[in-house]
Amino acid sequence: MKNQKNLKTLRQFWYRKLERQGFRDIEYPNGLLRKPTRIRAKDLEDFELTRVYFSRLADHIESERFNSDEAYLTMLLASEGVCIQDIAQVVGINRRTVRFIIRRFEKKWGLIDWTPRQMALKDIK
Repeated sequence: MKNQKNLKTLRQFWYRKLERQGFRDIEYPNGLLRKPTRIRAKDLEDFELTRVYFSRLADHIESERFNSDEAYLTMLLASEGVCIQDIAQVVGINRRTVRFIIRRFEKKWGLIDWTPRQMALKDIK
């Protein structure tokens, strides 16, 4: 009981200190996220483009026939926004291979037009 009271007191002190410094928590005390008070138009455009990109990745994954489980898992994780380093650890391949798999399918699906040099290939089909 005493520890909980001390923790509550410390938490209140800490949040008052942060508030005085201009910090505003993005969560309400019940854990729900607050809506941002200021959003720039560029941020909204970037967010929308990112949302569309990941949505298209997910759509293509549903219809694609993958030649390996590694490629499928790589693209599934990429469509969920997982970073390349984490994908490499989960799938068990190196980051360069992950990046190549993602770029190959982005080009195939018409999402990003990578050059052969960027793909590190001489010929792209």
